[in-house]
Amino acid sequence: MKESNRVGNWLLSKGVKRGEIVSLFMQNKPEFLFCWLGLNKIGATGAFINTNLAGKPLTHSLRTATATMLIMDTELPAPIENVLDEVLEMGYTIYSYGGPQQHSFATPIDLAHISDAALPRSLRKKTTANDLAMLIYTSGTTGLPKAGRFSHSRANGKQRVHPLWFI
Repeated sequence: MKESNRVGNWLLSKGVKRGEIVSLFMQNKPEFLFCWLGLNKIGATGAFINTNLAGKPLTHSLRTATATMLIMDTELPAPIENVLDEVLEMGYTIYSYGGPQQHSFATPIDLAHISDAALPRSLRKKTTANDLAMLIYTSGTTGLPKAGRFSHSRANGKQRVHPLWFI
């Protein structure tokens, strides 16, 4: 809880606002959850970019996310570094999180001096169950990756999903 509060407060310090999308290129580990929850606590949306992507599928996903901030796992520099010029041309600012810095093109996220105070509910006050909670990008096995759009209601399991939706 405290770490996700730190991430939320850090995001606010970087100017991220309610309704904005931030791309996450992170493996399944605690730092991913801290980012996701930190985003939700300020009313922002995470675009979860599939970490198996590289090249054109990766840049396509980043472009369609319409974000300007990318938070990447410190262990995943190669896929981003290989398309770095294109990612920067899209207007992304790149941060790394989750371990020792291993690359020079991303600014490390240092939460040591960021408050772990709870984020005010007023940041999420106008958020509804139908608002976008997250974008989850596919692997792109049948073409370029597509984003599954999840509302807060659907993400919380309160919306029934038709079984054929997964086919």
